[in-house]
Amino acid sequence: QTNPLWTAFVLLNLGNILRVIGQTLLDFTSFVGFWWLLLVSSSGQVSSFGRTICGTTSLLDAELLRKA
Repeated sequence: QTNPLWTAFVLLNLGNILRVIGQTLLDFTSFVGFWWLLLVSSSGQVSSFGRTICGTTSLLDAELLRKA
């Protein structure tokens, strides 16, 4: 069983890595096409999913602490 915060941490970093790679590739090439847009949109979705997991975990932890 992994801690959900580790999952959020990995997803946030993966999204940031994809974004940086996409921006760097755009600097070196003038090609802006389907694959670049797919890379940028997927990086945002991965980061957003990581933030959602992190927020949900924080809310669950707060609820568990309130009940204790």
